Amino acid sequence: MAKTTKELESAAIAATKMQEQMSALTQDAMQSAPLHEVEAQTKMTKKQVEEYDAPVIRATKSMPSTGKALPQEAQAREDGWKYIKCIAENNEVVGEMIEFWYKKFSGDPIYFWQVPVNKPIYLPKHVAQHISDRKYHVMKMQSKPIHEVAFGEPMDRLVCQETRRRLDCRSVQFGF
Repeated sequence: MAKTTKELESAAIAATKMQEQMSALTQDAMQSAPLHEVEAQTKMTKKQVEEYDAPVIRATKSMPSTGKALPQEAQAREDGWKYIKCIAENNEVVGEMIEFWYKKFSGDPIYFWQVPVNKPIYLPKHVAQHISDRKYHVMKMQSKPIHEVAFGEPMDRLVCQETRRRLDCRSVQFGF
């Protein structure tokens, strides 16, 4: 019975240390992970993109907002709602349309966007930026050298291996 109690205590200590290690994984540490580069899915020349009759994508549904528009956001709202020519890509499920609810500015309704992928389209700048910011971190367990491990400490530690873009949106014109 004493052996079981000791095992439980050491397991509790190991769990506490693992929790501390996970707490130490800050956003700064994860942001420093290398970005996994993916080749563009849409292969078009600049001339083809310029000649392509790109549709203007508008929100398909909306829900009213309870907030009021803030005067200090007026310039950002005006810039954000300018339409830019871009190509959206779904890197997780290649070829699948991107669908999401999104609201950027106070006072605006919450809009539902259905964005086609792998062809030039016109999107509001703030929506294109939102799509291009969708990424996640790939975590892995990394073994510590045996001389660094103290008694009762876990042999492995959790580290951020890389950052991957779930979705991507590349501007065709000037960038954003």
